[in-house]
Amino acid sequence: MTTDHKYQIVSNQDSFLSEINEQILWDFYVKSGFIYPEKLEMLTPFKQEILNTFNKILSCKDNTFKIFVAIKNRSIIGSIMASQFTDNTWVVQHLSVMPEHRLSSVAKNLLLAVNSRMMNNEDMSYFQNYFRPSGKRRPFAESCCVRSRQT
Repeated sequence: MTTDHKYQIVSNQDSFLSEINEQILWDFYVKSGFIYPEKLEMLTPFKQEILNTFNKILSCKDNTFKIFVAIKNRSIIGSIMASQFTDNTWVVQHLSVMPEHRLSSVAKNLLLAVNSRMMNNEDMSYFQNYFRPSGKRRPFAESCCVRSRQT
């Protein structure tokens, strides 16, 4: 668990995350704008399946899926997920931060938390990130990932 700037970053490997359930995670993605209105309309028919998947990810204690959330005042203010794609490759996706925290260090610290935990894995050779071409935080997120890998 990482504590910084009056919020905590926890993963599904930490016991504190047991208080977060799939509905809370869904609500966070809607409130943060990650699930924007058009996406929400498309996903609503599949919401229960998505919630079931979130539940599996949140309860996963092995090294297949990792979710990191930034918590402030017992609420999620940021989140990022990582999944093992192959034996030596991880894919990081779904970086999202509440609008009022977008100019803070939350996104950077989530990326750094993932990178620091993942880079310590000797079996990992590849760390993939995908960003929407129009994403406003794309250049920052890409440079953050590259810098942390070089240090």
